[in-house]
Amino acid sequence: ESIYNYFRDVADRSDVSNTNAETLSLFQIKYNRLSRRQLKCHLNELKRLQCDTLTSEIQYVSKLLRLKYSKRTHALLPEKSHDIRIQENIWAYCKEIFEDGDIVLPDFDEKTCYNFFSSWLKPTYSNQTFDIPIWMKKLDQPKYSFDIIAPTYSEISRIIRKIKSGSSACPFDQISILVLKNCPILRTALHRIMSPCWDRGLLLSHGNKPLQYSSKRRIMQSFHPIFAQ
Repeated sequence: ESIYNYFRDVADRSDVSNTNAETLSLFQIKYNRLSRRQLKCHLNELKRLQCDTLTSEIQYVSKLLRLKYSKRTHALLPEKSHDIRIQENIWAYCKEIFEDGDIVLPDFDEKTCYNFFSSWLKPTYSNQTFDIPIWMKKLDQPKYSFDIIAPTYSEISRIIRKIKSGSSACPFDQISILVLKNCPILRTALHRIMSPCWDRGLLLSHGNKPLQYSSKRRIMQSFHPIFAQ
């Protein structure tokens, strides 16, 4: 019983968590900004003194030294300036902050998110040109005039030959590529359609429609959007 009481009393008095706030604050001011090498020197000096009153200080320095070697020190060392840590290593700082942070799920539903970004990303003045600020450097005039002539048949054929049919994850996108590669007459029809549209600056409006590939019409996933490319 006497041995148990001895260790209980020593442990209670020497535990850092039971150290009063004033003493703990003094330890923080004294040791927290020291480097690992400096902490090792102070720890060796404290151990050489072999004084019972320095037990709490030795434990604090030992714990602090372990934290200095640990990767997750921001939650246990809040007194270190975030600006200093960002200057030291910004990527390590961001990694520690975001990895240890709690995952917070949004309180709004998908419809609320869609309505917000639809209205936020929608241009307020669609017909108004962008006014270049004074501080923005203006681009130099182009040295070569832009070729606005419609592509020829050979250029369209060369583009179709270079397209990879497996570049798209959706099989419906690959159908048009495979057909164009194996049917020269369709390339001719494509060239005849593109030439007047190119000259007039028109875009085929009927090409931007969803393609249904499932019998379930009420499910959005049953439709695949196709675009005139």
